Parts: sequence; C-alpha cells; structure tokens
Amino acid sequence: MTPGWWCSMRSTRTSAAPTTSLASFNCDWDGNSLCLPSDIAPVGSIIGGNGFWGHSDLAGNMTEWVFDRWATPYSTPCTDCANATTGTERVERGGSFQDTATYLQGADRGQNTPTNHPQFVGLRCARSGH
Repeated sequence: MTPGWWCSMRSTRTSAAPTTSLASFNCDWDGNSLCLPSDIAPVGSIIGGNGFWGHSDLAGNMTEWVFDRWATPYSTPCTDCANATTGTERVERGGSFQDTATYLQGADRGQNTPTNHPQFVGLRCARSGH
C-alpha cells in the first residue's frame, strides 16, 4: 500500500468500528431488506465519515477502482509503488454498500477486469490542490 493512500484515508476519529453514521454498508441505506442500487448513498451525505481534510465517502458506499494493476505479492522494497504496467486486472479498494463492516477498510484489496462493471464499484474524483 502506498503512503499516499494511507494519507488520504486519515481521519480525526479513534473508533475502529464502522457504524451507519460513518459509512453506507450492509445494504441498509434505503431501509429495504434487499440489496439494491438504491442503497448507494448520495455523495457526501454521510458527513460523519468525512476525512481529515473534509473529503467524503472514504469507507463504504462504493468500492473504488484505483490506478494500480493487480499483482501479488507487492514488490518490496519499492519506490513509488504504483503498478501501471504489469497485469490485466485493476485493483479495487475498500468496501461498498453491499459489504459488511469487515471490508470497509482502505486496506481491503480486490481485483477485477476493467471491462466488468459491477454495481458496487466506482471511482473517486479528485482535483488539484492548486
């Protein structure tokens, strides 16, 4: 895991246990017992889960595509640990609205092909700090 990823997940909270006041998970956003896309919370609607710099939706809601291609194990040691060239699958991080609390960590890592579009995977929009 790259230090930049950990830095972006920084929080002011000390509790390790996710709750619905911090993240959307367990298919419970819409109050229906079914697991449907209506369980995807609107962006920024769970402000209790915002990061140190005010960025939203760091856990739950959508598993995120990241830049890295899937490789296991990670290369160690590494410099700028991004893997942009080896492998055909992309890395996904974090848990989604349909996952249990166990998968809501930024360190949770999975893989998928870019041509597959599961309803629980999205991406994070970013902007320059300038």
